[in-house]
Amino acid sequence: ERCAQDTETGEQICCPPDRRSGPYCCAKAVNGMCCNEQNQCCPWHKPLIGKNGTCYACDNEGGINVTGVEENCAVCSNRELWERTTTETQCVIPCPSDKPLRGDDGKCYSCDEPNSIWIDRDRSYCETVCPNRVASGSLNRYCSLPCGEGTFTGSDGKCYSCDEEKNIVTGGVSYNGCEQCPDRVISNGYCVLNCPKGEIRAADGTCYSCDYPDPIWVDVVLYCSDICPNRIVNGSLNRYCSLPCGEGTFTGSDGKCYSCDEEKNIVTGGVSYNGCEQCPDTRNLYNGYCVPKCSGDSPLRGSDNKCYPCNTETRVPVAYMTDACYECADQRKIDGNYCVLK
Repeated sequence: ERCAQDTETGEQICCPPDRRSGPYCCAKAVNGMCCNEQNQCCPWHKPLIGKNGTCYACDNEGGINVTGVEENCAVCSNRELWERTTTETQCVIPCPSDKPLRGDDGKCYSCDEPNSIWIDRDRSYCETVCPNRVASGSLNRYCSLPCGEGTFTGSDGKCYSCDEEKNIVTGGVSYNGCEQCPDRVISNGYCVLNCPKGEIRAADGTCYSCDYPDPIWVDVVLYCSDICPNRIVNGSLNRYCSLPCGEGTFTGSDGKCYSCDEEKNIVTGGVSYNGCEQCPDTRNLYNGYCVPKCSGDSPLRGSDNKCYPCNTETRVPVAYMTDACYECADQRKIDGNYCVLK
């Protein structure tokens, strides 16, 4: 026997050869692997077993979730238990004096770290540990260096220039948010740079005239009509700002207007305004696709844009629009991406 570190207590004990693996004394050693009482085995250079059974080295920088198996942390003399939340305990390396701030990832950071650090704890923790930093971002869950003049804070705790052309998410921000910039407005949780009067800013930062003929991707619900009263939100999830579609037309997922007589199958998934229902006499809605109706003797439309009679022996392709098969429910059934005879 010789001395080795007990994986259960971290203490040095006399250990028989059949239990030794590297510098550790294990419940048992199998083919060079160190195994615990639950028969979880790890190589000796990765002796820390996390909650999910994964093996980690003792010098792993991040926090290791050991909830329910907290005793496993003792195998690493350089680590300690940290209650990340009321329901999760991690095995972490103690933070040194030059990196006193522990992030939600279990890692230690310097108070001068330029990036925002996700802490997901009471704001007092951030400002107590690092007086040069402030709790920021959505619900003050980030610990950041203060944003300077001519900037504002986003939901991600980062600082953005007041001249930033893109629409920036600021929902949940209560400190140095969009109000820091007189040329920006808040719309549905986004901080948006004003365009010249009569123009609207797209999600990519480009300004478009309110009379621009094509749909404009704005990705900000309710922002559209506030700026351009002649336009409406439409398309998939109302993320487009478009001129209203006229009579005899419907709206596609791309925010465009299509004629009720359009011969192609048009995607309308996510459309909640002026969709396929605008064309009840000429079109059907199948699985988010607005397709032309077929004639009475050939009511089945395939994804190949052809019409078929219900009694055809052809395996009719209905990929992405399988509901079309129900037009012939008495005679046909769905078989993968095809509508076939029963």
